[in-house]
Amino acid sequence: MNIWTILGLIILSYMAFNVVLSFRLRNKNLAIIAEKKVFYKDIDNEKFDNIPNEQLIKAIYYQVWNIEDEDFEHVMENLTVGQRNIFTIYQVESVANDRRLGFEYIYQTNYTNYIKEAFKAIEANAIVELFEKIDQIQIELSKQRFDDEEEIEIPTYYELKEKYKEIAFEIKLNELCIKYIRDNKKDFINA
Repeated sequence: MNIWTILGLIILSYMAFNVVLSFRLRNKNLAIIAEKKVFYKDIDNEKFDNIPNEQLIKAIYYQVWNIEDEDFEHVMENLTVGQRNIFTIYQVESVANDRRLGFEYIYQTNYTNYIKEAFKAIEANAIVELFEKIDQIQIELSKQRFDDEEEIEIPTYYELKEKYKEIAFEIKLNELCIKYIRDNKKDFINA
């Protein structure tokens, strides 16, 4: 065997090792998620009170994901108001933190109609104002399509996404969510 064949075999072995390792990590993560979904499917008073604040939001996500698994098409209708508010915020956060998705994706989902209500509920008024501004931009964009002569200065969805992340950090969004969950315990008790 020549040096290039040996080098090629080393590279292929390295790549195969990384593929196997990534599958093992992925399967381990999926197993952890499945375990937590089972644990948080039913939350009673005692379990709720014993969930540490740093795990509380995730616990509610697992609870909602169980409901979503049962009826994906009607998940938003099957949630309590509190679950829906936290899940809506989770969805917005997911889009905001995903480099692949533009902020306009939010307007193509089944939780679009609940966004302002969810952020109002946790008293994140600056984010409500941002989404009101985004709604106005949507209206202006639809008008602009019909009136090509008038060019309007409109921030990009990337700019809006960055503004959202900045506001979420400033107002300590996670702390507001935790406070909301603790204050509305009855919406998250299902056992």
